[in-house]
Order: sequence, then structure tokens, then C-alpha cells
Amino acid sequence: MRRNVSKANPESPAIGEVADVIERCFPEITLFTTNNESPGTRHTSGLAIDIMLDSNKPALRHRAEGMIAAFIKLEKSMMWSDIIYTDYHIPAGRGGYGGTRFKPNHYTQDRRHFDHIHMDWVDFSLKNKGAEYRHIPYQWSEAAKTTGFADALYKELALLAGAAPAPLPVMVNWIDGWWEVVQEGSSYYYILNSADGSAAWTYHRPASSTAPRPADPENRGTFFVTAADRFVITWERWSTMSTVEHFQRTNSDNSDLAGTSNRAGPLTATKIV
Repeated sequence: MRRNVSKANPESPAIGEVADVIERCFPEITLFTTNNESPGTRHTSGLAIDIMLDSNKPALRHRAEGMIAAFIKLEKSMMWSDIIYTDYHIPAGRGGYGGTRFKPNHYTQDRRHFDHIHMDWVDFSLKNKGAEYRHIPYQWSEAAKTTGFADALYKELALLAGAAPAPLPVMVNWIDGWWEVVQEGSSYYYILNSADGSAAWTYHRPASSTAPRPADPENRGTFFVTAADRFVITWERWSTMSTVEHFQRTNSDNSDLAGTSNRAGPLTATKIV
């Protein structure tokens, strides 16, 4: 639901429509649209929405990335300018940031977007000047006045609302501990913890199966269980995208896995005991 909406600075029609649809499908998600900040911001201009979905929580990140996919799919009818999440931004090439359209571009301006999706309808060519810029930085473009996409967006988000990741099965402790993961002839060592859904990996084989998680791993991530015999790891983003790996148990004693990656070739994993 919307929080702290300005009574003085209205939402643009596009912001109003997308916020209304999200509230219908996900009333539990906090939304921030307009505000009274001084100096003014994109939000003060009525041209931005923040959708609060913490990327450190696997189910919420899954939902956020599903919503972003829907926004990209419907871009021609929604007419948005830019989306920012975690450390990447996706431009539509409509007067906002540059970069490759509809693809994750590395975002280094700040680190504030790991707990929310930012989406806006800003056109840099419509900046106000002087004192007005300090109050309301941007005018509404014709794109920001877009409406009529609510039905299509509702259908996409309603499907997503019914497709949340399954809760962790009761018995998933077979996942916990160290795994040797092999990809294209190289070995990597993963440590997984189902208590908090955390993952980390290193190039160095642990001294034993009970060795603690390294203080400075090569990368960290989160995982969630999708069935009693399979799980998905999402690693923290580097370059322009997160690595997402799907693993499935391949034997009855829980010691071997087969996997796939969105970044490279197939994976195999063996439990270190």
C-alpha cells in the first residue's frame, strides 16, 4: 500500500495507475510515490515509484524480478523511462539514463536500491529551471500521462502473485554444509545454510566438512528450496547480472547434485563429508 503520499504534489497518471494495480495484487507491499522533499526529487515531481522488495530475502527478490519482467514485457503500453534494482538499471531509451535498452546495466551512483525497485517516467529534456527546479525538478512528459495499461498489468501481476516460491520443506538439512561444485573442469566450494537461506563460495577446499564459512568468500548469495529434491541459488550481482543456479538431487543419499547456470555450462556437485 502507498505510504506518506504528498497532498500537495500529485502522482502523474502513469504512476497512479501502476500503483493502483500493485495495490490490488500485492496489498502487503509498501509503495512510495509522491513526497514533499526539499529540494525536490523525481518523487516530488510525481514521476517515480519505489516498490519495497528486499533483495536479501529470496522470496521477495524472486517477486521483484518477476515484476520487472512484467514491466519490460509491457513497456510499449506503460511507456516508463528507467527501472533500478540492486546494482543495475534497465533503461527504456525514453529520455532517461543511457545504456542498453531493456537489459541490466551496471548502476554505481548509489547503493540504496537493494531493498526496492525504483521505476520512473522522467524525461531529462523536461527539466524545470531555477527555483522551480529546486521545488519540482521535472515536468510531466506525454509518456508520464499514459494510462490504459491496468488490465494487462493486472493479469501479469496476478499470475505472479499465484506463483510465489514454495515454502521450504520440513526436511532440508541435507543441503547444509560444504559442496564441491564442478563446472567446465574447474572446482568451486560452496557452503549452504538452510537456517537462513545463505550461500557462499570459495576457490579453497575446506579443511573438513565442519569448517566454518570463510570470512571473505569470493561471493555470497541466497537460496530457496523449490521441492524436496531441488533448490535455486541467486548469487550477488557482478558485471551486469546475477548468476542464478538450479540444482537437483541425483541420488537417494543426498550426496550428489546436477545443476544449470544462466552464466555458463552445466554443474555437478558432491557433498563433502
